[in-house]
Amino acid sequence: MNNQQFPNDLLRRHKAINEKLKKFKRVLFKRFGPNVSDISEEFNQLAIEFKNASLLEYAGLSWQNAAECEHIIGLFEKLLPPVERFFFIFYLMILENFCAEVDFLLKAARSYHEADTKLERLCIRSNDNSFIDSSLQCYNNAINLLPDDSPMKAAVIKEMLKVKPSVEVSSGFASPPHKIHDLAAAANEFMRTKDYKSALDKLDEIIDDVRERNVQHFYVDVIRRNEISRVLLLLLLELPPTRLTESHKNLMDKFTTIPPDYLFAEQLHLSKELFFCLSEIVLACRKSKLSEIVEILDRLFRFKTLETEHYLILKELNKKYDQ
Repeated sequence: MNNQQFPNDLLRRHKAINEKLKKFKRVLFKRFGPNVSDISEEFNQLAIEFKNASLLEYAGLSWQNAAECEHIIGLFEKLLPPVERFFFIFYLMILENFCAEVDFLLKAARSYHEADTKLERLCIRSNDNSFIDSSLQCYNNAINLLPDDSPMKAAVIKEMLKVKPSVEVSSGFASPPHKIHDLAAAANEFMRTKDYKSALDKLDEIIDDVRERNVQHFYVDVIRRNEISRVLLLLLLELPPTRLTESHKNLMDKFTTIPPDYLFAEQLHLSKELFFCLSEIVLACRKSKLSEIVEILDRLFRFKTLETEHYLILKELNKKYDQ
């Protein structure tokens, strides 16, 4: 390709292939059906060339166009005469187009996300999040094509949440473990952006969900991690009594009971030392003993069994009280 024509040549080719698709959609006769496969393949090849040329947004657009072609082919094949001896062949054809459509949508989503990441690396930012929006649209379209109970759907949702953890998933996928994963990811994102009240709300949802289904024994690690995060967030936020839920009050009581509720610690698989230290910080915060709070925080930082999110909240508590 002549350097002077790059990337105009690729863009002209995209426009020409797009015109073929538009022409097909205007006519919509069955005899045009096979041509759509050719158009789909042309879009796919063009997307690869765009990607190799680092024109990632155009690669995403081309794969999106290829997915549209596969969708049209799938519709046509569903309308084919239901001749019994050919039924299995038709089923395989539809399945093949369905898989191709999902594959192209995922390639488009990833390419749009890479385009956005590229802009970020170049420090080119604006209020226009069109690449991320396009990426999320492609992910959602792929999710809506997949069966609700499929592992593939779960994997695609997890991938999409890495692009934007706080996004609402337009899906009927309701696997309890997946729901907990989504809530935890959202809570971590809220903590990263210092929206601690929203993070607490997400952690509350996880605890409520586990308790409502009475499956605490399956989620001991999740409950331990979340209960430590919740008690630290409650200390950080200092919510007025009117905004504390029964769950919040019960949790704080567990750490202030005299004598200490070591049964609660055993249920969470918390060491007595960590449980005692958390109880101390709760009591010290209630009495506003600043010197004690700072000293206990220093001890908490030394526990190697805490999670990254716990250290993040401890740092915020330290900033708050180490004046």
